[in-house]
Amino acid sequence: MNKNLSFIALFMISIILVSILYQTFILGQHSIYNYLAIVVFVIFFIISVYDIRNAEE
Repeated sequence: MNKNLSFIALFMISIILVSILYQTFILGQHSIYNYLAIVVFVIFFIISVYDIRNAEE
């Protein structure tokens, strides 16, 4: 995969992750779905970082 696309995916995932973290911990909307979404997007974030490391120019 192209490195530019990997950076865009990482940026979008990090925005969603920050918004879910803000909603859960700052706004206090504690829900099992919010915690599940945090776990899923952290996994997506790790996969995207791994993809950036192995992407070609």
